[in-house]
Amino acid sequence: MLDIIVQASFTAVCLYIWFETDAAIEYLRLIDKSVGLITKEKNEIIEKFDKQRELSPSISLPEFFCIENNNFLSRLFSCPVCLGVWTNIIPSLLMSAPISYYFPSLILSFFLYYGLNKLTDG
Repeated sequence: MLDIIVQASFTAVCLYIWFETDAAIEYLRLIDKSVGLITKEKNEIIEKFDKQRELSPSISLPEFFCIENNNFLSRLFSCPVCLGVWTNIIPSLLMSAPISYYFPSLILSFFLYYGLNKLTDG
């Protein structure tokens, strides 16, 4: 039972960080500055995102990816349910959990993610 809770919590936190915070773009900026010190080049994805953010301040990185490149991967990374299904596999594999834990963990992860989302939106 604890394995299911740990798997679901991992997935819910990953989804929350990806969809509800700017952590991903901030890490990209940090990596870009570190690499930029060596290569003296700027990452054009970050520049395009910043320009898009000036036009529409509420746009998130997943939405930007979907607008910029409308393909399977960008749609996968911009859909919480789709990404949650695949993200839930990672802790299952790392914990060597039985396959029977997958679906209860997946459902619980969505409850946790949407509950956390609702809780933080006020």
